[in-house]
Amino acid sequence: MLDEQEADKAAIEQKQAENQEAINTVAANKATIEQNQAALATQQAELEAAQLNLSAQLATAEDERANLVAQKEAAEQAAAEAAAAQAAAEAQAAAEAQAQAESVAQAQAAVQNNTATTDTTTDTSAQDSSAAQPAATTPAQNTSSAAQPAATTPAQNTSSAAQPAATTPAQNTSSAAQPAAKPAQNTSSAAQSAAAKPSSVTPSANTAGNTYPVGQCTWGVKSLASWVGNYWGNANQWIASAQAAGHSVGTTPQAGAVAVWPYDGGGYGHVAYVTAVQSSTNIQVMEANYAGNSSIGNYRGWFNPTSSTWGGGTVYYIYQ
Repeated sequence: MLDEQEADKAAIEQKQAENQEAINTVAANKATIEQNQAALATQQAELEAAQLNLSAQLATAEDERANLVAQKEAAEQAAAEAAAAQAAAEAQAAAEAQAQAESVAQAQAAVQNNTATTDTTTDTSAQDSSAAQPAATTPAQNTSSAAQPAATTPAQNTSSAAQPAATTPAQNTSSAAQPAAKPAQNTSSAAQSAAAKPSSVTPSANTAGNTYPVGQCTWGVKSLASWVGNYWGNANQWIASAQAAGHSVGTTPQAGAVAVWPYDGGGYGHVAYVTAVQSSTNIQVMEANYAGNSSIGNYRGWFNPTSSTWGGGTVYYIYQ
């Protein structure tokens, strides 16, 4: 049974790798075709200009020559426009690449700022909890100290038979006062436990070795979470792919997990990297290909991941 599962897992991974390789090949071929078309248009315009120039030189009739000269000028202008269009396309591609790099840097800075704010809040809560512990303990000590003189003084002024009756209340009062300090200790421990639990992470974007198409949501998450596989397919296939790779999947958000909306994204699903969590209905994420933005960024701030706006509100989380 285990061998069959391993074989199925290997077959799935191989199929996913083949599909991703085919997608990358199509994207590369498309880019090459577009570049070749631009270069071909420029060459055709230059060839027409050269042909018309040759015709103008060979023409003997003045009217025909003037017509050819006009055509030559028009062809040269078309060639110049084609060259300008090609240069503009190259400049736009360079600008998009630079904007992509800047967006990654801005995303890292935004996550660091969020983490700093969360850490400050956590430290303040822990200090408040620590300050609360002495306040709970002191009354217990004062109660015990006050109870002992009241019990001892009557014992000295009465006979030895009265001493047990005087001593016993003092002990009971002290014993009853001491447990009052325990809730404060429990509260402090709970506060320390809450402070120790991380509510945010600072991802480091790295696009090296990322085989997903640039600008897609899968590319954005892989850039932020290196542990994500390179051949998990479309976003709506990530849950099955992650489970096949040994990762657990649940419905509780955690900082550092991958959020998956399988029914969002026009049928392809959508994924994002969780950076901060306040509750199951209030999180922050870093993502790409959201609302037309192909760069990585925090576009939603704090939001409810279960809202019906996001593919009907169905969301799962992949844990590292």
